[in-house]
Amino acid sequence: MSALDDLKRDLQQSFDPTAVTIRLKVEGGDRSYDLLLGELRAILAAPFNKAVIAPEPDIKVKSEWISPVGDPTVKAYPPPPWQRTNRLGFEYDLLLPNGQSKKQIHTGDDLNLPEKTDLNQPVRAIHDGTVIFAGDGGGTWLGVVVIKHPHDNTFTAARYAHLAGIQVRQGDPVKVGQIVGFIGDPTLRAGFEPHLHFDLGNTGDAWLVNTPLDWPGTKMDVVLAHYQDPALFMKARIEPKVVKPVTPPAPEAKGKLFIVDEAAGVNVRQQPSTSATVLTALPKGTTLKLDKEQTSGAFTFGQIVDIAPNWSLAINGWVAKNFLTPAAEAAATPAPVAPIAPVIPIAPIAPIAPVNPAVTGKSVGIHVAFNGNPGDILGVVDRLAKAGRPVPLVVVVTDSTLCEAIKQVSPTTTTVYRYVAGPGDPSPFGRDENAAGWRNGADWFEEFWLQHSKVKGVDFHQMYNEVSFANNTQSEAYARKVNQFELELMQRANERGVKVTIGNYMPGVPEKRHIDQLRPALAFAEQFGHALCYHAYTYPNNPTSFSDQAEFFALRWKSWLDPYPRLRVVLGEAGIFTSPRFRGTDTLVQMMTELDILLKPLRAAGRRVDAAYWTIRGQNDANWRFDDFTNALNEYEMWMKR
Repeated sequence: MSALDDLKRDLQQSFDPTAVTIRLKVEGGDRSYDLLLGELRAILAAPFNKAVIAPEPDIKVKSEWISPVGDPTVKAYPPPPWQRTNRLGFEYDLLLPNGQSKKQIHTGDDLNLPEKTDLNQPVRAIHDGTVIFAGDGGGTWLGVVVIKHPHDNTFTAARYAHLAGIQVRQGDPVKVGQIVGFIGDPTLRAGFEPHLHFDLGNTGDAWLVNTPLDWPGTKMDVVLAHYQDPALFMKARIEPKVVKPVTPPAPEAKGKLFIVDEAAGVNVRQQPSTSATVLTALPKGTTLKLDKEQTSGAFTFGQIVDIAPNWSLAINGWVAKNFLTPAAEAAATPAPVAPIAPVIPIAPIAPIAPVNPAVTGKSVGIHVAFNGNPGDILGVVDRLAKAGRPVPLVVVVTDSTLCEAIKQVSPTTTTVYRYVAGPGDPSPFGRDENAAGWRNGADWFEEFWLQHSKVKGVDFHQMYNEVSFANNTQSEAYARKVNQFELELMQRANERGVKVTIGNYMPGVPEKRHIDQLRPALAFAEQFGHALCYHAYTYPNNPTSFSDQAEFFALRWKSWLDPYPRLRVVLGEAGIFTSPRFRGTDTLVQMMTELDILLKPLRAAGRRVDAAYWTIRGQNDANWRFDDFTNALNEYEMWMKR
């Protein structure tokens, strides 16, 4: 009996298909290495890869943490050319054996190589730990390994899935860099391309330890409660930290140091009065130097001399000292558990634009969904631009080429690129002010900038959608945390030289008590040219009229923004509250006309506001196909020309 026959018998009878790797070492014999390897691969061509040729042995790495795939010596997550695809909170359609699909919410990252070359790539332990589970997960899982990684007097459970040729068993100790398995081939069993599914339980949470095959399905609350963003966790431990030097204050500068200690931040005003114009806003934690002092009513104002971290005179404004703490007192106070919010530097400040001139033309543009036939949208936009009736606004979901194409034929059309990770939009906010899940706005920007940076011709970038103030039940403290996030997001956008939308509110929210806490972010957005996004739908009890209950639905934002006349408003979705939202061309024209009439006096008074009517290009979506008016674009074009 040949060596190959022995190998066949062992594979078929006694080897554990989830725990064996075959390493061939040919030292002569009756077959060449190439022939033997070819026959072995034929044996292994069954679902779930009964074994895998180990492409390389375990290696020893000096780093305490490494990426689960790619070159473990590269301090990056994931190391190039690996890419993150589906991410935490991404909503997608899972194809079922009967040909139907169901919505699912992703619990971590999918890691891929370009050109579909993932198959049989080694998967390594990210850190020392103990194997909690190793085996076939059933269903679409293929092989699954869950490892409990201790660190910093706690632990984090990591799950490595869609594997073949698992190398470890339950209870095994593993070392960082040790191969735990190889990326398997799920195409026959699950219908998708090979990749590594990698997710992390919340640090200190035993959820994955106790339920290693947990899959929340559509339960976003479970995802937020028990899973964390792998990129934030891994990047903090792998990638080198960049420390920015802070220039000390010039010795000749006069004045005293103060720190903003109000959770909602503090407004910088043109004069020492609460009724004076707001120039910008400073978040909690900002260090500034004040000189002159003046009392106005119950408030004592100080004039700004310098602002950290640059310590170069940037703005000659006034702040209420009631919301500040002298730096000496702050230094003597024990540091809070939460980190001090990053400073929003004021320099360089773009000059404040004059009040928007009256805007002519119609105010209703087009929302473009992420799939389906786009119809003649570019032709419509082009012809209207040439006719002197440019489309005011186009909101584009996901399509990375359409914004640039629109700008080429209609430069004055405002474009919003809306890439927010899918209809189930992962939220940057916790369920309440004390819950887990709150994200730093700058980090959130950088995560989505990976996609947004690829798109040209964009006026405003939208990075989250309808994820705050549901049902208006949130507290004022919650609103202050949203305000801080939006300040951080806009500041990072300023550093990148781009504009973003904030708010991104569903119709009917938030309440005035929330808006009062959000005013620093609104002032900052006005100052630096960002936009407030609101979704203007109709009153559900009278769905084909924008005018009925307009102050609560379509125009809810109007009274909030009276103090901010220069703030741009984007009604990113507008239409009938409930599906079907396309109810024939007559209703479409009636609804657009009514919304345009509501917005006209606001635009005539100088408010820059446009709407994107929901939606074209929705034919292939189970929900949106009843809302789609792609085939009525010619009616929209004729309406715009009237």
